[in-house]
Amino acid sequence: MKANKMSVRILTVILTVALMFSLCALSVFAESSSAAAESTPVASGTAAGTSASTNADTEEGKDIVGTIVSLSILGVIVIAIAVFCIIKREKVGKFFRGLKSEAKKVVWLPWNQVRKSTIVVVIVVVIVAVVIGVLDIVFSRGIIALGNML
Repeated sequence: MKANKMSVRILTVILTVALMFSLCALSVFAESSSAAAESTPVASGTAAGTSASTNADTEEGKDIVGTIVSLSILGVIVIAIAVFCIIKREKVGKFFRGLKSEAKKVVWLPWNQVRKSTIVVVIVVVIVAVVIGVLDIVFSRGIIALGNML
């Protein structure tokens, strides 16, 4: 029984660290892809080119600091949740056992009905998307026409 509790604690710590690393990687990749999409070529050797590169370096430094701060806060929150779950493992375990027993009481729809409902939802979403797209085009052309009249 004691080995089981220790393995649960070790597993919790490993999962917490893995989650932190995956969130860090996700944030870094999102930052680098958005920065690459926003970058524009600037002629080198001009005054505008040097000020733009200095400004980009400053913004990059702010982005890195912001990323580090946000990841630190996220890491502290994840660690706090993991510590809480370890300390109050009996209450957390009781909560999840109750959750599992309540989930067993749910009456699930038959597969055919789920499939039909899914098809209806997809069709309605497509129809609404088309209506919103058409309205967007009509209103944008109407606003352009109104601007040309003035």
